[in-house]
Amino acid sequence: MQTTILPKNRTGAELMIKRLVLSFSLIFTLGLGLWAYKTNYASRSALLRVESINKQIDHERYQIKILNAEWEFLNRPERLRKLVEYYFDELRLIPISPQDFTSYDRINVVNDISIKTTDFENTKN
Repeated sequence: MQTTILPKNRTGAELMIKRLVLSFSLIFTLGLGLWAYKTNYASRSALLRVESINKQIDHERYQIKILNAEWEFLNRPERLRKLVEYYFDELRLIPISPQDFTSYDRINVVNDISIKTTDFENTKN
């Protein structure tokens, strides 16, 4: 003999609570789905922006390499020497050597002298 379990007679309050729980569960599930959808597309958008920025960085690095190569080419000593010789009459450029450089202390002494000279000229007037 087989026994069958018959559903209990439910009251109106129990059915209302069940429907309310199911409704909230459905709304909550739909809300989570919407949140996941938005998060998915926001992360895809962020990845596209990152890729775009990385491409720009690579392009800028490439441009910097080109500019460094041009700078090295333009500042070759033999080229600069030829330019100095070519434009000597117009610019009166002379070649420089390590002896032409001075120390920082020497510059301060010259600066003090010029300040004292300027002060003297101001008091003279």
